[in-house]
This record gives sequence, C-alpha cells and structure tokens, in this order.
Amino acid sequence: MTRSMAAACFDAALGATNVQAEITAEIGMAHNLGLACDPEGGLLQRRCIERNGKGAIKAVDTSRLATMGNGSHAVSLDKVIETKRQTGFDMRAKYKKTSLGGLAVNVAEC
Repeated sequence: MTRSMAAACFDAALGATNVQAEITAEIGMAHNLGLACDPEGGLLQRRCIERNGKGAIKAVDTSRLATMGNGSHAVSLDKVIETKRQTGFDMRAKYKKTSLGGLAVNVAEC
C-alpha cells in the first residue's frame, strides 16, 4: 500500500492528473499482491530492504506507465484494494512479518 501511495505522490509532484495517479497506485499495488516478509529474529533482513528499494524503482516505473497511457485501465484501484484485503484475510498470520514462518523459522540463527 505504501508503495502505491508513493507512486501516486510521485505522479502528483510531476503534475499528473488524478486519474493517472489512481492508475499508478493500482499498478503498484497489483504488482505486490501476496508478498510476505519474514523477519528473522525480529529483524528486518536484507531481502526485505532490497524489496523496498526495488519498490521505489517500481513506483517511478508505474508512474511512467500511467502517465504515458491514455487514461483507461482494465482494473480499478478499488478492485485491487479489495483483492489485497481478501489476500490479507486468506494469508496465514505467521507470514505477516511475525517471524513465525518462512525463512524466519528455517534458517539457523547466528
């Protein structure tokens, strides 16, 4: 969600229309549906930090995609937000930055 807002804000700073900013937010959010981050020992690991760095690059890319388009898009931001909500409900809690799943429990601590 934060990356989508960052991308839309980037659009606004560049003078994009509200429709273009909405399309940018939709693209940014859709590209991140279902991703989970599993901190090890309660610490944010490099792969999560790298994902955030890549997210900043994607924010700029999604802004470019939306502002170069004709203003129409097949998927609305509301539909993507609802899908993200459903994905969050369906995803098991241990994969929601809790250090209870994924690599957090499968990597030996140093």
